[in-house]
Amino acid sequence: MNKLLILTALLGAGSFCQDIRAEVKLPQIISDGMVVQRDRPLTLWGTADPGESVTVRVVKGKSATVTADSLGRWRAELPALKTGKTYTLTVADKTVSNVAVGDVLLCSGQSNMELPVSRVTDMFADEVMEYRNPAIRQFLVPKEFDFDGERSDLSPTSWKSVDDDVMGFSALAYFTAKALNSRTGLPVGIINASWGGTPVESWISETAMSDYPYYLNQKAVYSSEAYRTALKEQEWRNYQAWNSVIDAADPGLAGAAKYYSPALDDSDWQETDLFSTSWASDGMTPANGSHWFRKTVDIDASHAGKAATLRLGCIVDADSVWVNGRLVGFTTYQYPPRIYPIPEGLLKEGANTITVRLISQNGAPHFVPEKPYKIIFGDRPYAVYGRTYPDEISLEGLWRYRKGAPMPAGPAMMFYCYMPC
Repeated sequence: MNKLLILTALLGAGSFCQDIRAEVKLPQIISDGMVVQRDRPLTLWGTADPGESVTVRVVKGKSATVTADSLGRWRAELPALKTGKTYTLTVADKTVSNVAVGDVLLCSGQSNMELPVSRVTDMFADEVMEYRNPAIRQFLVPKEFDFDGERSDLSPTSWKSVDDDVMGFSALAYFTAKALNSRTGLPVGIINASWGGTPVESWISETAMSDYPYYLNQKAVYSSEAYRTALKEQEWRNYQAWNSVIDAADPGLAGAAKYYSPALDDSDWQETDLFSTSWASDGMTPANGSHWFRKTVDIDASHAGKAATLRLGCIVDADSVWVNGRLVGFTTYQYPPRIYPIPEGLLKEGANTITVRLISQNGAPHFVPEKPYKIIFGDRPYAVYGRTYPDEISLEGLWRYRKGAPMPAGPAMMFYCYMPC
């Protein structure tokens, strides 16, 4: 009796499983808000059960039915869509809405392509803030690497228009798309597949690299996940050791009188121009380690207590910044612009102290010239080049300087995204 019940249950479960079909899936790029290339056939693809029929239809338009192959892959082609309006597509039980027809640009490269609009607002703030255009859209490819082979799809991401997220657009692609749209009047879709610092070999497939065994062997060295994990764990321990030593050895942090304290007497500190590099060397080699800078700024009664934005250009390599003894921001590497909010109530009438702890890890420490170094009042965090405002205070000129803890170069970092293939 028990055997009969078990057999009946198994047969019932088998019948039930046979009725379950795999969900028809679309890749991330075929999604709401996408832009398709004008004057070209509309090609869609995805996965389903092997042998399953998939119907693709343009609402109030043509349709096509295709069959998934033995691996569950399908591809359908429809005639080119007309420009000038948006479409809704249906694929099996799925709907893709707000589909525009125009020009699609694949924008790839290193940091010059990756650089977002948010990094160029000092020069183009007014132009960016005043421009709206839902027809210019970006698909941002996630930054991921995979040593196991090519992927058939991306991790979740989506199309966004200028109106949705202009600050996240590639600046170069954004201005290119604006120029193209102004000339044609048509939507522009940006596929942003860029990653700062990556060499060309990291973008090339193993098949295409077959004549370059050096690169294939380089990739093979790092193909073990256990090995990569061990390297990263050791890298983290190296940085922990380096940072613990510099913090313990730095008189500005370890001493009784903290160098960021507004009560500190810095009258015996060396004076240096912000853009001088005389302090950045021992006379022969770059001075890795910590460097301290202090500046006193007078605030009048009309600005005392108000919130503001502290702009400190770009700093090589890392920094921590205090205002009147309170930490207002820090950055761990050299490239981002230093834009730190000063909260309401922190600035006082009269003398105020700005303190910068600069960390040099790999030589050539300095403040990057031709960037904004100022305190800006009001709701304007950007600082338009060549323009000054009554509600800002320049931080250029003389600062007081003292060396903190001299150090060897910081530990090296491994970027797996730089590996071939």
